[in-house]
Amino acid sequence: SDQHGKTCEKNFIDFMQNQLGQYFSEVTQNDPYVGGHVTQYIGKHYPEGNNIQIEISRAVYMNEETKELKTTQVDYLKSHLTDSIIKCFQEFNRS
Repeated sequence: SDQHGKTCEKNFIDFMQNQLGQYFSEVTQNDPYVGGHVTQYIGKHYPEGNNIQIEISRAVYMNEETKELKTTQVDYLKSHLTDSIIKCFQEFNRS
C-alpha cells in the first residue's frame, strides 16, 4: 500500500506488484489496506524516497489456530520477497 499514491511513484508500486505477482497468486494495491503509520512516518521524514507497506496475511505463513509457523511457506515467502526487494533496489537505484 502507498496511501493511494501519496508515498511513492506509481511505477514503483506497480513494479513491486509485478515482481511479487510472479510468485504469489493475490497481490493488490491499497486493498484491503491503504498504508498506515509506517508509510505516513517514513513519507513525512523522507519525502524524496519511494515507500510502500507490504501486508502479508498470517494465514500464508502461520497456522492461526496453533500459532506454529509453516516452515515451507516461510522459506518460500522469505526467498521470493527478498528477490523482489533486491530487484526493486536494482531498478530504482538513485545513486
